[in-house]
Amino acid sequence: PKWHPDLSSVGEGLHFEVFHAVHPLWGDVSIKVPRARFISNDNDDHIDTRDLLRQEATLSGFFANHGLPTPRAFDLHVDGVATDYLIGTYLEHDHSTPSPREFGALLARMHAIPPPENLKCVAEVEETLWKTIATLIVRRSRAVERLAGITLPTLHESEICDLLNGSAGHAPSILHMDFRSANILTRDRQVVGIIDWGNALVGDPALEVARIAEYGLWDDDFATAYGSNPLLQRPAHVALVYRLYTATMLAVVFLSEAPNPDSAEVSVERVQELYRSLLPSPRHL
Repeated sequence: PKWHPDLSSVGEGLHFEVFHAVHPLWGDVSIKVPRARFISNDNDDHIDTRDLLRQEATLSGFFANHGLPTPRAFDLHVDGVATDYLIGTYLEHDHSTPSPREFGALLARMHAIPPPENLKCVAEVEETLWKTIATLIVRRSRAVERLAGITLPTLHESEICDLLNGSAGHAPSILHMDFRSANILTRDRQVVGIIDWGNALVGDPALEVARIAEYGLWDDDFATAYGSNPLLQRPAHVALVYRLYTATMLAVVFLSEAPNPDSAEVSVERVQELYRSLLPSPRHL
């Protein structure tokens, strides 16, 4: 018989909604549904949510097989004219706050698992990670200028790629790239699940540490549990580019995707600060 679930909303983001239901075979399940087929905004250009659902199923299963707390996918529907969805394990959670040490230890475990060969993530919009970072920094910087009415220094994509050559040679990891409490499910202050792999990349773990630091979540306890701070082991200009990659993204979010004037002002100032640190002297390009 066809299943007619009784849905209850348990979460929502900019691009997806998540529901809880009880399946006759799988029991309590989560159902992730996109708000629209494609995502196009100042941060992301024409991203297919079907690709994001496929990636969610793949990476959740991959890490579950390696013993990390991630929900397993039961059913993925991303073809035809019916609503796209991903059905997976429902992880009961209570929004309790885990310690930064638990976050740090979990991230270290995740980064220690070698990625599968030939994994290319949706967020890698160019042929290489360096090109992706460069393209998105430039695109988002122009958006910040337009939305905030400011002028930022000129930094070409080729220059950014040259700067990032200093971080070559480090073993790549799968990077979640949105590793914060909204995507780390907890119960009784213990982590029970990592969700939302839509921003994932494969690359230098220091890139993810830079993102967490820009989120304001990286502190001594987090670093102690992680084991070290790889960002401090990279050349200063590489660390600044990594931080700029996240700072421009956050500025665009607060300026246009989820407008927040106070957060936008802080984020724009942070982008300007990073540009000044990266390009301390005037240049004529």
